Amino acid sequence: MAICGNTAVTGHGNLYRLYSISGTSALLSQHTCACHWTAHILESLGRRQLYIHSQVRLYTGRAYGFLPAFSLLAAILGFFAALTRSAGLFLVIPFLYEVWVSRERIGASIRIILRKFPDFLLKAFPIILIPLGTLLYCLYNWILFGNPFAFASVQIYWARHLSWPWVGIWQALVDIFWATPFGSFYEVHTLIDLTATIGFIILAILGWRKLHTSYNLWLAILLLFMLLSPATTQHDALQSNQRFVLEMFPAFITLAALGIKHYRLHQVLLLVFPTLQAVLAMLFVLNRWMV
Repeated sequence: MAICGNTAVTGHGNLYRLYSISGTSALLSQHTCACHWTAHILESLGRRQLYIHSQVRLYTGRAYGFLPAFSLLAAILGFFAALTRSAGLFLVIPFLYEVWVSRERIGASIRIILRKFPDFLLKAFPIILIPLGTLLYCLYNWILFGNPFAFASVQIYWARHLSWPWVGIWQALVDIFWATPFGSFYEVHTLIDLTATIGFIILAILGWRKLHTSYNLWLAILLLFMLLSPATTQHDALQSNQRFVLEMFPAFITLAALGIKHYRLHQVLLLVFPTLQAVLAMLFVLNRWMV
């Protein structure tokens, strides 16, 4: 637990630096993330902490123009992100984008293009470390279970299936208004997951023109990855989405920017988020899983 707590504190420190680089209120962004109602999970599940820590540290590399040394460091951190979460594999996309935009502007001369191309390759080469993290975890699954994709196939036990992105949201609405009894545990659970899902989709839309393009790419990838595998054969098709959104740090930058512009909103969030977090933490201690 001490290790988990230390990793969580370190992760929040990296969030502070990243938010400072992003040009918004670092303290406000950090508070918004730390007060999220599922943030207590960061103190108990070390794998998610390492994933968030790795992806955030990777993105701080963009402040240094993705020089070869920082490109290698970013790829190493991407390796750990891919090792701990399957979605980490998709860090390849924003990584390539950052390497591409960090290149020096070159003219039309073939000689200049050829002279600069090795530098571009030097920055892009470490990208192989990111899928290597996923491959290493596949090897671990193969040795342990005889199936390199056991981590994916086991999702069927949580009733998760590949579906269109809107299927989970539609089923959640059906569950809330028709399928589940009013005020039941499943209705409350579904309502919280649906609120988190729609809320972060709205934050992605609102921040599209304000955030860096690579942030938008990463946020869109995470949202799509989350929506493509709902639990379609049981109540709460969007189960766990309320804690999956913790990984979407660009949305917290947008939320903090909205809090600066509308300070009443920030005050409401600082009242609602910690209260809900305290309730869910108590349920977690009592072995009642609500997140």
